[in-house]
Amino acid sequence: MDLFLALGQLALGLALLIGGAELFTEQAVKAARALRITTLAMGLLFAGAEPEELFTASIAAWRQAPGIALGDVIGTNVTIVALALGLAALIVPIGADRGIRRHGVITLLVALPALAFLLWGRVPLWGGVVLVLLYFGYIFQIIYRERLPIEMAEMSSEKVAAGLANPSPLAKREQFLAVALVVISLAVMGGGGHFTVEGARDLARWLNITESSIGLSIVAFATAAEMLFLAVVPALKGHPEISLGGILGSYAYNATLTLGVAALVRPLLAPEPGLIAVSSLIMVGVLALLLLMLWKGRLGRLDGAALVLLYGAYLATVFVL
Repeated sequence: MDLFLALGQLALGLALLIGGAELFTEQAVKAARALRITTLAMGLLFAGAEPEELFTASIAAWRQAPGIALGDVIGTNVTIVALALGLAALIVPIGADRGIRRHGVITLLVALPALAFLLWGRVPLWGGVVLVLLYFGYIFQIIYRERLPIEMAEMSSEKVAAGLANPSPLAKREQFLAVALVVISLAVMGGGGHFTVEGARDLARWLNITESSIGLSIVAFATAAEMLFLAVVPALKGHPEISLGGILGSYAYNATLTLGVAALVRPLLAPEPGLIAVSSLIMVGVLALLLLMLWKGRLGRLDGAALVLLYGAYLATVFVL
């Protein structure tokens, strides 16, 4: 298989995934108003605000590439915690209040069912149902128990209600366009997932390595690339809660909804159960280590260096096993 063709498919797929996700995020609030649902409901119905991993894992499952599906979930979570937060902490120490630490513990607990399935080496159809329901339970916990506000583009509920009751012709056209663009963004991400999976499979064959190794490393790094910026930029601007909250939320999303939906598309059987089991232990272990580091109230530069080194050790493990 031609190496350049494989890399080209991979690059095209990732570009479509990221571009489609950006388009989706920009139009989700407008589409939510047009459909008369909350922004949160729009996010839930269309697989969240960062659906690259979900589309990649689901299409990999559909294309009978469980190694890529499982590897993307595990590898992305390791990458965003160890590499993204590690680099961010190296640049500027990140403070963590009690709320962030509590949220981290909840995220760790939510990840344990996924760990159990990964150690088993399979995620059956009923396991997918369990994980998806767990995701909705997680959302309920964050929104209702934590009393986090839901805002619609910084508009009050009265203004939103008035706009819905008497929309102008221009507003109607803008709402219709927003819904259409959301649908287009989903189609773009679907195409991106297809090219990403096919490019990764061809690259694995060319390099003579397993699909699981590609999923755990290259595909995971690529789909998590946006989270590198999410971790660094808010910390530099003095908003560490955005960095930590975004990473923890994405971790829980992948461990529940992404893995669950992929299993609903097609039950997942690990092609290299030993590699998947060890990698899944690293996935949960790196989060537990992060929580221990955060318990003192901040993530310092030494902590960041340790996390980055741990990511390097993880990559070595992926390609050695």
